[in-house]
Amino acid sequence: EVGIIARLTQGDLKSDPILGPNLFMMINSKASQIEILTKLKLHLARDGKDYNLLQDYIRINTKYL
Repeated sequence: EVGIIARLTQGDLKSDPILGPNLFMMINSKASQIEILTKLKLHLARDGKDYNLLQDYIRINTKYL
């Protein structure tokens, strides 16, 4: 579920059109790792997920940002 949420763009889900961190759009921007993590945490929390419990399973590669 977390992987699906991370791939969403806002508007993808009819049931919750605001859910979706738009991370793919941030690839071409100058977003920092902190900005990306903040956005991901916010959208995971919106779906009732606790990032702190899941952080060991989530790897974000910002090498190309």
